[in-house]
Amino acid sequence: MPSKANTLDNPGPASAEAARRGIRPDPAQIEALSALDALARDASAVPVRKPFFRFGRQPETSARRGVYLWGPPGRGKTFLMDCAHDAVSVPKVRLHFFEFFDDLFHDLHGRLRGKPDAVRNHVRERFSGCRWIAFDEFHVHDIADAMLLKAFLEAVLALPAHIVLTSNYPPTGLLDDSRFRERFRSSIDLLQSRFEVMELDGGADYRMRAWTETDLLIGSMGDAANAHLARLFRENEASNGGNGAIEPTIYRLRGRDLVCESVGERTIWVSFDSLCGTPRSDGDYLTLAKDFDALLISGITAAALRHPSVVQRFIWLVDVLYDRRIGLALSSERSVFDLLDGAAVNADTPRLVSRLREMASWGEEIRLRGAA
Repeated sequence: MPSKANTLDNPGPASAEAARRGIRPDPAQIEALSALDALARDASAVPVRKPFFRFGRQPETSARRGVYLWGPPGRGKTFLMDCAHDAVSVPKVRLHFFEFFDDLFHDLHGRLRGKPDAVRNHVRERFSGCRWIAFDEFHVHDIADAMLLKAFLEAVLALPAHIVLTSNYPPTGLLDDSRFRERFRSSIDLLQSRFEVMELDGGADYRMRAWTETDLLIGSMGDAANAHLARLFRENEASNGGNGAIEPTIYRLRGRDLVCESVGERTIWVSFDSLCGTPRSDGDYLTLAKDFDALLISGITAAALRHPSVVQRFIWLVDVLYDRRIGLALSSERSVFDLLDGAAVNADTPRLVSRLREMASWGEEIRLRGAA
């Protein structure tokens, strides 16, 4: 990627935005910011008109078109991506990869069902006119996702846009199931050849440093914990113009019933078993994040977290809430972090723990409300 070198007098767009936000980047973050600066400059440059080829197809370029940031939770991947995203003044979009895949699946099983080049057409329509696309939490959870990924990558790389991806995994670690890794090899090769792959691991989880104890993670259950959640529900509803009445409610979530402790104007209170103990998709959680600013969850138990599917849904839920900056309060039979220590093994649990700690530190800042 051609770019001017960063200097103290001429920081790149992403570096300047990071400095404006008051961070002092570690060495790995400095390298990542340099790559993002180059990408942002390229995206902001006046596009060069491509020559017209009368015969045959225009040859595809193999030039790198993106930056892939990966590393353990809390190393600043999303923060740095957002610095670059906010710094570029071109048509752009930033979204969680869950959200994009949910929309893609909806189209593939709906209006684009059975049509040729369905993935390419969805991508073209979704990102029409964009010159910068940022995807947070890029990951592949199963072979069905993996089989779509190559078509997605080819389609998005064919756009006149620059792309940033963040992930907890290197390209070679995206698909957990080794049985299908060879079938995924071409997608790995595409990521490695068309993206500048940057590892962020400064050895410290910066979200852990920011964490302070709040009243949003309640390490007990029963009447006292429920009374505490009820108070939070009423306070949040009052701030949003609701009456704060607590009453059991059936909420229709994507055509299915969700039994709730109470549903307000912008706040929903639901049991952990109803939300994560029964089959749900990340699309369900995206819908909740669109409909509400705050979510209260009661009754997380060690027994529930021994089930791998429950842990996976909990991870999906927190990823969506974190990305949308939705307020979260929960009650558990003891500290949720202690419960997760003994939970079913999941490679993404460290990210769940890290994000819960950071979300707890939002407490006084947003007082459960989703708007930052």
